[in-house]
Amino acid sequence: MDIITILSTIVAVAGIVGGATYGLGARLARIEKDVESLKRGVEDNAREINELRRDASELKTKVDDLTKAFRWQSDVMLSLVEQLDKKGVIEGVEACKLAFKDITSIIGNQRKRLLEFINKDDLTPEEADEFVRLARKVLGEHMDKREAWWLAYYAAAKRGETYRKYNKKLTPLLD
Repeated sequence: MDIITILSTIVAVAGIVGGATYGLGARLARIEKDVESLKRGVEDNAREINELRRDASELKTKVDDLTKAFRWQSDVMLSLVEQLDKKGVIEGVEACKLAFKDITSIIGNQRKRLLEFINKDDLTPEEADEFVRLARKVLGEHMDKREAWWLAYYAAAKRGETYRKYNKKLTPLLD
């Protein structure tokens, strides 16, 4: 082969390599640009996710506070019902039973004991205390059910009635 053929082959190969390198360089630049765009998108998404996490945490705190407030309110209301019944202000406590006729669907494990208390006319002070504790537990687990509230009010009224009958001082249940 002569030198011109070799040189022309080298120039042709160099041209091809140069063109390919230029094409690859342009493609690589576009890929880098796309990667940077994706990176910015991921960073934006990460920021938004962190904001959502903060918002969810704040919302959880507010829901927890609201749940505590409902529990405190239920304690106050139950204490009030107990006090009013002990003083004989509330009459017809047995009528409350009608409000929770479907209570068996939510009382779970304590079903047998609660039904005993509901169907028993005369409770001892100890039974009345246990009845209120169980009713409060049901209320804590099923605060969204009307029957749970009626059960708690009925138990509180029965406790007040029982303490009046035994002429016993009504003290708050702290558990």
